[in-house]
Amino acid sequence: MTLDASALARPRLPFHPFRTPDAASLGLLEGVRVVEYGSMVTAPFASKLLADLGAEVIKVEDMGGDESRRQGPFPGDEPDPEKSGLFIYLNSNKHSVTLNLDTPSGRDLLHALVREADIFIENAPPGVMERRGLTHESLSAGNPRLIVTCIRPFGLSGPYRDYLGNDLVTWHAAALGHRYLGEPDREPLRTGGLYGSYYNGVNAAAATMLAYHSRKETGEGQLVEISEADCLSVTVMGYGLVALFYERGQHLSRQGGSQRGGVPAAMMRCKDGYVFIFASEAHMWEGLVHAMGDPEWAQAEIFKGHYRDRVRYGPEIYAMMQEWLDRTGREEIFISCQRNRVPSTAVYTMDQSLNSVHLRGRGYFQRMEQPGVGVIEAPGSPYVLGHKGTGAPRPAPALGEHNEEVLCGRVGVSRQELTELRRSGVV
Repeated sequence: MTLDASALARPRLPFHPFRTPDAASLGLLEGVRVVEYGSMVTAPFASKLLADLGAEVIKVEDMGGDESRRQGPFPGDEPDPEKSGLFIYLNSNKHSVTLNLDTPSGRDLLHALVREADIFIENAPPGVMERRGLTHESLSAGNPRLIVTCIRPFGLSGPYRDYLGNDLVTWHAAALGHRYLGEPDREPLRTGGLYGSYYNGVNAAAATMLAYHSRKETGEGQLVEISEADCLSVTVMGYGLVALFYERGQHLSRQGGSQRGGVPAAMMRCKDGYVFIFASEAHMWEGLVHAMGDPEWAQAEIFKGHYRDRVRYGPEIYAMMQEWLDRTGREEIFISCQRNRVPSTAVYTMDQSLNSVHLRGRGYFQRMEQPGVGVIEAPGSPYVLGHKGTGAPRPAPALGEHNEEVLCGRVGVSRQELTELRRSGVV
């Protein structure tokens, strides 16, 4: 079915945002309209950060749904596209519309949606949107104020622009595998989970909001291009390592559980787990000695001074520290070191983090009633604005749950036309 263009030219209903009662009441991004065509993490997480602050987000999904619907964890380990923990977390506070963008009518409906939007965020594979004619130029032709955020593994330009990629690919393309994670004499390791993808989602959200605020001054939208490999190189690698290479021709490699330039600066086993301790300055070493109970061995003059001076005695220092570590719990070590101005941390397992007195005390975890799943807990917002938080999240949508509400109520499609669109596989 080809949608009659006159259907999309009918008078629109007045704009009434799909409110998220708790989040929208903050007034932070209320009235900002976002259309997201995203899969897995980067684009969905970027728009989630906006939705959690009150923006209206209409999520456009392919007919089979976002790929994250097929990823776990699932309740009882039984796969169900409406019960994916990953999808639920990334897509709370959103509305779902299904569109087959390989059809002319599906593309017409997307154009109609973005004409009413402030922001369009997508992370389609390289070349897909271009083949469909859904570029920044075509989408903004009907809405010059539209901000289009395109997220790609290697950006929209350069010799690698058409290459596919994922978290593993972009992490190592940014040279992070050589620098981080693993022993120096072994092969590089990857990060666990989708660490890089969440980082890139944060970058995409920040860049999108910069473009949105720029529009307040210029009145014009713009293209926001996100290269995932570039973002990781900037935010994780940083300039210091680049400068070191250019100025001295040196490059730092993996260091395993310890830092080779000084002592103590290492991940160490303790009574009930692991801790990381980094005592670089003289006063930090003195604080660590006090935290250890002022053992006689640590009073030796050869151990005092800067931590680089103690490198030659590293094996002996670590061996003697281990006696204290073996009889002391990680939380006690963490608290004692902090009280004595020693940079340190307990290394928590996931269950310990979920039951953290600190995170619980901050009300970090959010409870949400998800249809078909029940009450779940999920990580909260990474920021608190105005000491108000972001409110309780609204459940993630079922696939195509808001087709009628959005397409009929906002775009102007009649219910009869919607029935035809369903029958022909457009929605």
